[in-house]
Amino acid sequence: MKDLNLAKFFEPLNTDYFSVKEKWQSTQIGYLIESFIDHKFPDLSYCEIAIFNVNEYNGSSNKGPEDICKIRKNLYDLHVENMPRIKDLGNLKLENNRKQNFDTITEVCYILLNNGTLPILIGGGHDIVYAMYKAQTKFKKKISYTCIDNKFDIGLVDDKLSNQSHLSKIIKAKPNYLYNYTNLAYQSFFVSPHAVKMLETIKFSYLRLGDIRKNISCVEPILRDSNMLSLDISSISSAYAKANNYCSPNGLNGNEICKLLFYAGISDKLKSFGIFEYNQNLDRDDQTAKLISQIIWYFLEGFRSRVSEDTPSSKNLTYYNVTSENDTNNMLFCKSKLSNRWWIVVKKDHRYNKLKVDQFFACSYSDYELAMNGDVPDTWLRVIKLLS
Repeated sequence: MKDLNLAKFFEPLNTDYFSVKEKWQSTQIGYLIESFIDHKFPDLSYCEIAIFNVNEYNGSSNKGPEDICKIRKNLYDLHVENMPRIKDLGNLKLENNRKQNFDTITEVCYILLNNGTLPILIGGGHDIVYAMYKAQTKFKKKISYTCIDNKFDIGLVDDKLSNQSHLSKIIKAKPNYLYNYTNLAYQSFFVSPHAVKMLETIKFSYLRLGDIRKNISCVEPILRDSNMLSLDISSISSAYAKANNYCSPNGLNGNEICKLLFYAGISDKLKSFGIFEYNQNLDRDDQTAKLISQIIWYFLEGFRSRVSEDTPSSKNLTYYNVTSENDTNNMLFCKSKLSNRWWIVVKKDHRYNKLKVDQFFACSYSDYELAMNGDVPDTWLRVIKLLS
């Protein structure tokens, strides 16, 4: 395998704490993972996931850790079965030049993606996701970006790049490959009605915290079609994650966020994932670090359960035609014989299909049930909005 030459971008982990494998049992992540310790950088051959810290907080009021990362310490203590091939690259080196730091993040993520490796970034301000996005644009393919956040982070027109404005920078980036954006778990009192209308105007989607709480499984198809995911810790209730300057009493609970990240992990299309706005200096009881480590664990559980259905194979599908009375909302569904997951199929000759090849959009069994009962599922409306 060619030398990826990534070692120059990273600082190794604390030797005293992380180098003694005997402190962990043989089924704990700390024992199984290959980490950047001393001057030995991990071998990235056949590496499925690479995890690293990016302590860049210049666009945020949160601050980076002054000691060993508590998330890593707690993550290494967790037990796993059939762990994916994951490497810990350590801490990204930062310079005084912010643009240079973002360029470095983009370059590192691009190299990993090009190697077939999924990067997990532990931030850092949420605006780091802009650098993640720029890395994916280098492949010149459409990008579906999903963000778990209690607000939209659009900012004002003249705002510089920050954790409050990164979405607008992604939307306005040239060339632009952003095909779809979905916000999960926003809370109405944090979001201007004008911002909601703006997202609707440009055909992007959102799902309120209350809607997720009513039926969390409705999020699985959204994450199944996502290429990039970012998680802002402020989306989690302060009762579960208070190490964040933007935390709020309302938000996702621990079980809900772990469920969402399992869905994300199992998504064949997801190529990169970032966790942002963790403030270790506020994490006096390690509760937030413990939750984040468990979030990553659930992502890994989902990842090892992937069944390679990025583009479903017809031989593994059962098709279901649903016709409407006036033929205006005829829908074609299919179900995988391998995973029991569902898709809406837009045939190549459909009037909304401009690509002229069959397109598959993730959906749920409940969408099929709604269609069978004569109703139009929200998923179908989102598909039409994307294609029209």
